[in-house]
Amino acid sequence: MAETYAEDSRRMNIIIVAKPGARPTCLNLRCWRARTQIGAAIGACGAGFVAIGFAAALIFANPRDHALNEVRALHDRLVAQQQSVDQLETASRRDLDALAMQLGNLQAQAARLNGLGQRLTQIGKLDDGEFDFAQPPACAPDPNVDACARPSMPGSSSTNAPNWAMRVTVPV
Repeated sequence: MAETYAEDSRRMNIIIVAKPGARPTCLNLRCWRARTQIGAAIGACGAGFVAIGFAAALIFANPRDHALNEVRALHDRLVAQQQSVDQLETASRRDLDALAMQLGNLQAQAARLNGLGQRLTQIGKLDDGEFDFAQPPACAPDPNVDACARPSMPGSSSTNAPNWAMRVTVPV
């Protein structure tokens, strides 16, 4: 009896009973063909499960749809930002135009005042060197500013350096 048990334990068989009353199928695991068939069947089942999972993932959570939704959202944000930039640009141009008009008015007033000053120096018979309207005006020292800053205009030869020697003093 012990000999029969040892002989049975060396044999590794898988018995498959498909239908009741039908002849069972026996797979001998000591044979390499049977092991290959079983391994192939298990591998095919595993590959089938992977394929089913991949197909389900594509159906229920398509990465292409997610990427397209993200691209659409980014495009919408870009359009909103472009509209905001356009509104800011329009407002900036409007403000710049208003400042240019004010600057033009100030320049016109300064030209009128220079003309009035020239006329007054002629009427008052003052020396030509006392009031020279062709030169830029002198600026007073300011403790908060290092130098009198005058913007250089294109085509002018003026500098931003202070012109302390140009101070006009009126005798009392």
